[in-house]
Amino acid sequence: MIENKESSSLAHLTIFWRNKVKYSYIFLIQFLFVVSIFAKEPQMLLKGELLMKDDFDEAIDKRKWKVQGMTVKNGQLEWDGGAKIGPQGEISLRDHIVEYTFSCNGKSVYNQYLYNDHLGHAILFRMRSTTNYLMKWQDQDVLNNFKEYPDLSGSTLKSGKVYNVVVETRGDEMLVHMDDENFLYGRNHRIDREKTKLVINFGGPGTLDSIRIWEGKPNENWQSKRKSIIEQKKKRVPRDVESDPEFEYKYGIASLQVSLRENNDLNYKKIIDQISSHMQEIKASYRFFGGKETPQNKAAKRKAKSDPVYIEMERKLSALKKLELDYIMSKDPSIKPFRRVKKKSKK
Repeated sequence: MIENKESSSLAHLTIFWRNKVKYSYIFLIQFLFVVSIFAKEPQMLLKGELLMKDDFDEAIDKRKWKVQGMTVKNGQLEWDGGAKIGPQGEISLRDHIVEYTFSCNGKSVYNQYLYNDHLGHAILFRMRSTTNYLMKWQDQDVLNNFKEYPDLSGSTLKSGKVYNVVVETRGDEMLVHMDDENFLYGRNHRIDREKTKLVINFGGPGTLDSIRIWEGKPNENWQSKRKSIIEQKKKRVPRDVESDPEFEYKYGIASLQVSLRENNDLNYKKIIDQISSHMQEIKASYRFFGGKETPQNKAAKRKAKSDPVYIEMERKLSALKKLELDYIMSKDPSIKPFRRVKKKSKK
């Protein structure tokens, strides 16, 4: 009888330790998973000189940061209805790393990150609850210009969750990492240019815990890591094409514009050449056309609105652009036309 009790006690003790080891192992796996997401080291670059750092424990240093809609509270920046932050004044960044920790605590996640170069808006990414994408702005030094999307994917971002974002630019490559499901990688000539301005936007309400900016040093292992990242892109969740009809329309048109040019579609080239030639004619007569939105150019444009010659040239340009759009749409009937409906103002 005593032996049975001892055997029973030994069995219970064995089960106890097995369960303890089991749950300790599960905890360890969960811990390592969290670490792999929230302590992601840069992949393309190695951290060099620390250029900027702020944990926002005290009042916002307006000599360092240009901030809108944010206040310091509990050792972090908080906001209610959307906010933005960026380095104060003009900056000069080439290969570098930016890291920041944030959360969006409303209905959805929204984080936009924008670089300017010497021409203006250059490269941006948007990470949202519906779709993540990397976008090249239209080239402002070319009259007939196009947006491009070096990368996009679906999203599993969740409101209320804290994300540690690592952004790297190296030459013409850009890598954005929030977690192992929500990341972007792409290449474009405008990524390779000097960045003169950086603005980070957030949907609200939310919090921003810290920002770091480092000079980037080449990582010799990047060539092999790039292959792994490109393979990992295939495992991301597909985007929900019904969630944002306006974006899907713009993306569909931009993608076909790139494809038709790269494949040297002769009919499309003919249309584009006509548009470019006509734009040059307008530019020759009206210097503000295609220029920056300076006060002088705005005034000149307002004046031209009553000029019959300018009105006719604009009418011809609209007809040519419609010809281009019709041709693009004929190549992919799956692109659904989108028109933004203006909301009626309440009286």
